[in-house]
Amino acid sequence: MTRVMAAAPSVALGSGRMMRTHGGNMVLAVLLIAAAWAPPAVAAESDWPQRLQVEWQRQLLRATGAPGGRPTGVSTPSDAAGGCDGVKNGGFGFHTNQESGPWWQVDLGAKADLGRIVIYNRCNTASERAARLHVMLGDDGKSWRTVYRHDGKVFHGLTDKKPLVVSAKGESAQFVRIRLPENTWLHLDEVEVYSADGASRNLALKPTSTCLWYTRTAWRM
Repeated sequence: MTRVMAAAPSVALGSGRMMRTHGGNMVLAVLLIAAAWAPPAVAAESDWPQRLQVEWQRQLLRATGAPGGRPTGVSTPSDAAGGCDGVKNGGFGFHTNQESGPWWQVDLGAKADLGRIVIYNRCNTASERAARLHVMLGDDGKSWRTVYRHDGKVFHGLTDKKPLVVSAKGESAQFVRIRLPENTWLHLDEVEVYSADGASRNLALKPTSTCLWYTRTAWRM
């Protein structure tokens, strides 16, 4: 079962979009309705944890109609699995706080000879943040070797059908980590991992895979 550390995709006030629910890997339509309780508006990127919480609360209100007009609690572990839940919608499947060297990783559950890692970027805004990402492999979740550094060129994925495809050259690993070398936010739409034998099964979707992301200032609702 996929465990997570995260928040969830954002919903702009006054608009409708699709929402991920990682527990059941299903997508709910978020309808344009008036919420009984309106969270305070938060605009600055520096207030990201509060803004993300506000937007996630708004999603819960609209999608579930929580009793009393307030959402039930959502823990940060529900976010990271959005990076490997099989859902690609051009938004973000997970979103870290602003950190120095933020990262996301997936534990494949066992070592495998890897062929390629396919990365779908967030397309609706701030795609440039992932332009210098590093792809790292590990055997124990502690020691890492960098197998790829992106050159600064902005890439997308869903909208142009051109995700970033990184060759793992058959290297054996159990963990795949995506890291940014800057003080910034890390957010991607989806990460897929395939074996070196050419099989079409996405290893990151295995029931035994687990995902997480790291933040020094983790917060919970």
